[in-house]
Amino acid sequence: MKKKLHIFLKTLLNEQLDFQEKLNRVVLILAFITSIIGMGRVLFGTTPVVLAALLPMCFVSGAALFITVKYNKVRLASWLLVLTSNVILFPLVFILSSGVDSGTPVWFVLGLVYVFVLFNGTDFYIALGLSVVSFFATYSIAYWYPRLLPEAPSRFYTFGDSFVTLIVVSCFVGFLLRIQFITYDKERRLAEQQKAEIEQIARSKDTFFANMSHEIRTPINTIIGLNEMTLREDISDEIAENAINIQNASKMLLTTINDILDLSKLESGKMEIVPAQYEVSSMFSDLVNLIWIRAHQKELEFKVDIDHDIPSMLYGDEVRIKQIITNILTNAVKYTETGSVTLSAKGERLDADEILLRISVEDTGIGIRKESLEDLFHSFKRVDETQNRNIEGTGLGLTIAKQLVEMMDGKISVDSVYHKGSVFTIEIRQRIVNAQPIGLIDFAAQKQLNQRAKYKQCFTAPDARVLVVDDNDMNRMVATKLLRGTKIKVETVASGKECLKRTAENFYHVIIMDYMIPEM
Repeated sequence: MKKKLHIFLKTLLNEQLDFQEKLNRVVLILAFITSIIGMGRVLFGTTPVVLAALLPMCFVSGAALFITVKYNKVRLASWLLVLTSNVILFPLVFILSSGVDSGTPVWFVLGLVYVFVLFNGTDFYIALGLSVVSFFATYSIAYWYPRLLPEAPSRFYTFGDSFVTLIVVSCFVGFLLRIQFITYDKERRLAEQQKAEIEQIARSKDTFFANMSHEIRTPINTIIGLNEMTLREDISDEIAENAINIQNASKMLLTTINDILDLSKLESGKMEIVPAQYEVSSMFSDLVNLIWIRAHQKELEFKVDIDHDIPSMLYGDEVRIKQIITNILTNAVKYTETGSVTLSAKGERLDADEILLRISVEDTGIGIRKESLEDLFHSFKRVDETQNRNIEGTGLGLTIAKQLVEMMDGKISVDSVYHKGSVFTIEIRQRIVNAQPIGLIDFAAQKQLNQRAKYKQCFTAPDARVLVVDDNDMNRMVATKLLRGTKIKVETVASGKECLKRTAENFYHVIIMDYMIPEM
């Protein structure tokens, strides 16, 4: 018998059920037990008519429990229990048991507990309304038509029935609360355990990304560095074309890795905004020179409209602002096949030493559907995936851009017409360092794109001494080769200890050091 009961309870409170489903089943079990115990009022001299009204309560609660266990129809069972008890049986027993001179009013409390625990949403309000109306009607009938109510059989019946009902209902509510407290305590301990595990995973993840940042960037920088040496040599146009393609692909790969690492920093809260004064014309020149080449390769018109009255020097995180605008400009070129891409910038003076820098990027590309706009800034989410499957990218650029803008207390917005184009607008407050207007910026730096310019060493320093400290052989080799044309005396060491030993013995004008050097 004990084994069967255990199997029954295990089936009833299946571990796969969520908390609310388990709670509903517990209520149905307690309702069935309570209805059986409630039959104990027969000991205090209840009438056969009242007994006949109580018996269906046992049957209904048992039927509700069966429906739940057998068919998992918790909602149906809940409605069956509440409608039968609150609308029919409790009011009937109240009238037949002398009304307020019995323990029945306490059963009404139990009926409302059923409603509050078993239902959610619209069902809750409907059940609560029906119950309150039913109870109000019952009390009204008892008040206005007292002759319908029989007199209590005895004083013993009145007190005994009231006491039993009070104990039964109180135990019901007490058991229910006890189960909730136990469950909440269990969930709390589980949540704390999961939190500790998540924190450990986060620490491991941070360590992993830090190592990955170092380990992946090292070979890519080696590829870029050695490829740069190839481009500096007197080579054929075909080899030069291959080297340029290698350079572009390597930089694209490095950008993708940087995006992933930046997203990791943003998610862990380790990304920082580092403001400094910067020249506005220099920032926009860098952006234009970078994107103009990509636009030219796709035969797109690249328009630039920079307000001449923007202050020439501002205070902010130029690196992050360039990263944001570069991401948006790159996307504009990437998703535009014909037409143009326009970079615009204006400054709105907020007060004597602050400006609202408003930068917009407009394209005539494929545009974005209205229903896809909400997914635009989600990590690893690309809109119109089927149509854009041949366009490279991780879908991280706009996510990073949005979070960086928000970190600078700015805002980013998008206005798009599908198949017509899009306009991205960034607004960021910047402090004014030099209010003199930037005037007209000369963007004529990018000429003769199709001709590979012969590399020229811009300076030599035969008396200079440089020490390169890196534990990676390839990095030391690349640094040495890149500096070869300068005639600088380059020495290399593989550890911090060797670095200290060399610097104790020699003087160096510059030390180029790996920031994640082993041992020290």
